[in-house]
Amino acid sequence: MSILSINNLSKKYLQSNHFAVHHFSLDIQKGEIVAITGESGCGKTTLLRLIAGLEIPDEGSISIYNQIVANRHTWIKPEKRKIGMVFQDYALFPHLNVQENIGFGLDKKANKSQVINDVLALVGLKGYEKRYPHELSGGQQQRVALARAFAPQPAVLLLDEPFSNLDEMLKDQVREELYQIIRQLRMTTLLVTHDTKDALTIADKIAVMKHGELQQYSNPKHLYESPDNLYVAKFFGKINVFKGKRETDSLITPIGNFFIRNEKSQNIGIRPEQIDIEYFDGNNDKPNILKATITNLHFFGAYQEIIARINNDDIIIRTVKDTNWQEGQEVLLTINKYCEF
Repeated sequence: MSILSINNLSKKYLQSNHFAVHHFSLDIQKGEIVAITGESGCGKTTLLRLIAGLEIPDEGSISIYNQIVANRHTWIKPEKRKIGMVFQDYALFPHLNVQENIGFGLDKKANKSQVINDVLALVGLKGYEKRYPHELSGGQQQRVALARAFAPQPAVLLLDEPFSNLDEMLKDQVREELYQIIRQLRMTTLLVTHDTKDALTIADKIAVMKHGELQQYSNPKHLYESPDNLYVAKFFGKINVFKGKRETDSLITPIGNFFIRNEKSQNIGIRPEQIDIEYFDGNNDKPNILKATITNLHFFGAYQEIIARINNDDIIIRTVKDTNWQEGQEVLLTINKYCEF
């Protein structure tokens, strides 16, 4: 069942010559966690504000539970949209304690105290009711913001860069806690983030934006392993890209010939971890093995990144093997997986 439907949505600000969001369409099903990602300025925050009712679209429509909340003729106020939103800076009221912050939008609920107690237990903040925002850590402030968003039982939860204010060590912990809470509630969630790790870790599906337009919408594994274009391929991490020439069902590249399924494909993409590396012992009679020479090495603790040259082209390999590779060393490479676009 589709909870949130975005159809051909467009928005251009008066001071701009370009669309912030352009012909964007997306359907989010009940209980799904969907991440909207892309580089800064791609339109993801504008999209979130349009859904929340903080901006009015120029074209297209937004529906929640099949009810139109925004189009050229209709605009439902934010508080009437059954939307819960957690802002990047949490937007807690500094003069209100935790209990008062959470209860701010619950005045009409007869069981207000019970609702507050329930969401505090859910986010692990029982006993913090009387504390003020300045008395809480960044992670605790975020939990209060989440509890406030959960309390009215929204149809859709919107998260705007929820981990950007946290340090790296805390971010992993809070990300996992948030994921478990959302899963427990089966809350339909839209997460805006520029961090691919956030998107890949907790999202069921990811929408990649560029210049306000949707580039690809799929599950994390498919996006990473089978990008539709060069932008998506590079956005999700390092990738070796080789442009080729089409010949029947193959693409002829500087490092060899690759079988392709899509006749429109022009590039082969190979992730660094999809390449095996071994010593060259003077014998290279195995099929589909590439001979290369190491030109550079980078140590990252959990893995080692190796740059090798095949003819006049460089290729990046990532390996976790505890081996003493050296610059100038001749090696053999095996490509285990590749994508085409």
